[in-house]
Amino acid sequence: MSDVWDEARWTPGRWAAAINRILTADGFPDERISDRTPSAWIRYADRRPRSGVVRAAAARALTDRIGRTISEGDLWPTASSPGNPDRDALDIQSLPISELLHELAQRRSWPVTSGLSLTATALDAIRTDPVQHALASAAPRQQLAVLQHMTSHLRELDDRHGGSPMAVRLVKEQLGVPVALLQDNSLRYTSPERQALLEGAAALAQLYGWLSFDAGNPAVAQHAFFRGMRAATEAGAQDAMINMLGMLAYICAHSGQEREAVQLAEHASLLARGRPHLVRSRVAGRLSTAYAAAGDELRHRRAAEEARTLLERGQNASNPSHLYYYSSAQLDAEIGQALVVLADKTSARRRLHAEATTALGPLASSGHNVTHQRSATLHGAYLALAHLARGELEEATIATITAARRLESVDSGRCHALLRQLHTAFERHSRNDWANTAVSALAEAGLRT
Repeated sequence: MSDVWDEARWTPGRWAAAINRILTADGFPDERISDRTPSAWIRYADRRPRSGVVRAAAARALTDRIGRTISEGDLWPTASSPGNPDRDALDIQSLPISELLHELAQRRSWPVTSGLSLTATALDAIRTDPVQHALASAAPRQQLAVLQHMTSHLRELDDRHGGSPMAVRLVKEQLGVPVALLQDNSLRYTSPERQALLEGAAALAQLYGWLSFDAGNPAVAQHAFFRGMRAATEAGAQDAMINMLGMLAYICAHSGQEREAVQLAEHASLLARGRPHLVRSRVAGRLSTAYAAAGDELRHRRAAEEARTLLERGQNASNPSHLYYYSSAQLDAEIGQALVVLADKTSARRRLHAEATTALGPLASSGHNVTHQRSATLHGAYLALAHLARGELEEATIATITAARRLESVDSGRCHALLRQLHTAFERHSRNDWANTAVSALAEAGLRT
């Protein structure tokens, strides 16, 4: 706690105010804390909020303040210790999938997992055998069609707006639909119908996890993906399961869990052998990000090149619907983002940042009428960071202004944290007109340090 608090350079009262803003925005105004409450957390190592909602909000507030992901485990390492009831959240195999998804839709807070616990839980989720049901009865086919339709619209909400509190809440509430259908003992499904229902539940769990990560809640994201992978595996939806395993690796790579990211991405690559080209390309792209986070440039480049080659081969084939967004521009931007991360771990920073600006440029400069505004904002922030690291203040300012203007429609915790990081970096160049222009643009967008 002390190291994080020293880095934040805050007062307890300001931390409390930031926590209360998050609690109110997320729909938990009754959980608000007093200005003096954080003082005890800072002074005494064994003090922590009883409420998981408050713990999550406290970590999010510091994430926004510092500009990098801060987890509950960073603040209170004993919160997920053995003997804590939260360990039951890692029991992915023994409970029926309907109960696991019901817990995901109802629970407010989750323990942070890392190391062996994380990788073992992920592997438990994908070891389940597909379940066959051949029960002849009238099943709610219309409800299944509506579920698929709603999931498609919620994906568009993510693409355009990101992990806003409202988007997270909408997906969490929508997750209750397949849960209710699965738990209704009066309904009977044929095997294809149950498979479709589980696939719909898996898609919503994936989306809930992704939005939660984008909102700055990696712990919630982890457990959503554990349950989504279990649902996809039970449905026999191997491509969806492989994709989620790769997404979990990506989350680990950007949450300070580089070793786990590599382990999960490498396992996803093994599972993807023989699958469609686009599935293998998507996994290779995640693997390139994991290697970059681990500081392994050679393996990063090999995986990135494999991803590009497989993407080119698979563009004209019939591909899974969950990869609807995947394009060469998206892959290039993710590779550029990975290069920015890699640059901080090697001595070749200037060369890697130059390469990153080329890869990030097209998506970051795309128009404001394209669908994928959240991705354009995120990668625009990384583009600005790369230019700034090279001392290219004019280019960094232009990229920052473009990203900041997208915040009219984008509400993403990750994007906000990156842009606040840029605000801090530009303030160090207060004598430069371009830097002052960038600071003003960020302030107008509501982003200050």
